[in-house]
Amino acid sequence: AWNNPKFDEYFGNLEKLAKAAPIWEVNSQIALSSTRIDSFIGCPYNFFASSVLGFNTNDRKDLLDDFSSASFGIFFHQAMERFIKVLAKEGVLPRENQGFKAEVTQVFVDEFLMPNLNRFVLTGRNGWKRSLKIHLDTLLRTLPGFFERESVFLRSDPALGIVDAEVSFGKSAVYKDQENSEKDVEWNLSVADADGDEHRIVGQVDRLDASADGLAVGIMDFKTGSREKQVKKLGIGARGQSKNVYTLQDVIYKRAALARYPHANSVRVNFVFPAEIGDRMFLEAKYADDPKNLLEGVLKKIKDAGKSGHYLPLGTGTLLDHDYCKACSSLADITEIVNRDAKA
Repeated sequence: AWNNPKFDEYFGNLEKLAKAAPIWEVNSQIALSSTRIDSFIGCPYNFFASSVLGFNTNDRKDLLDDFSSASFGIFFHQAMERFIKVLAKEGVLPRENQGFKAEVTQVFVDEFLMPNLNRFVLTGRNGWKRSLKIHLDTLLRTLPGFFERESVFLRSDPALGIVDAEVSFGKSAVYKDQENSEKDVEWNLSVADADGDEHRIVGQVDRLDASADGLAVGIMDFKTGSREKQVKKLGIGARGQSKNVYTLQDVIYKRAALARYPHANSVRVNFVFPAEIGDRMFLEAKYADDPKNLLEGVLKKIKDAGKSGHYLPLGTGTLLDHDYCKACSSLADITEIVNRDAKA
């Protein structure tokens, strides 16, 4: 197969198997998430390898100075989750028109971030020590700006209070009913594709904000990667939404917010880059309302690919993070040969 690559069962064409049973079915045990949906957008073969087969397609590098922003992001998320949940338990989470107290940065760093730094280093995913130090020093300089500005950029006009952190939906997650605090309600998300078939989607939001009456909602997601790449992935262009959109995370977050707060008339999705300086730290997802109905179209394509068994390796993925998508990086130029064979 390697000597004479074709679009066959070795390289993403499971048509013969699909005739017996779909490779992937709507609402199968393999639940969809924004990560899995985005992987299909970037490269169907990556979706097949990672989501259907369950292979780990993450990059593995042996560069001493290679810093893993994704791994550090998990560490940062965990620290922030613990911090917010402790504030919630103590009943001191900022409410509408309230910001964090001045001393909160030092409390977060001293009691939540730094105590677990050694544990993160021991995982071996931090890269060269100097790279970690540079990134950590930058974060410690910019964190005060986040706590000072977040109420203005994320929770004003309309005014919102912080509800919770690291909140799951679609995973048998429950929350207290707004009108009856004794009642538990499941937070689920179901989206119809272009054919009208409903797809269950699961996920987790970094922080959930809402007004007391539930009419305004905010979703915040931390990003430790490149702000410029996220702008491109979201399709935010100078003249409107780009025709190339590589992530629908913002769209899914907004749909999830409306599933939990069905009467909300305002839902904003924001991405926060804690290592950025000033206003660049905050990025609002301008097209979270999905004006082109991209989510419905992608869900149909995922369903159709499951029926046909066609998971063509596109090779180039998102054209943003890698020369090749994670699954195609080992195939390299073979993906171009397979693509030509599929089109022949």
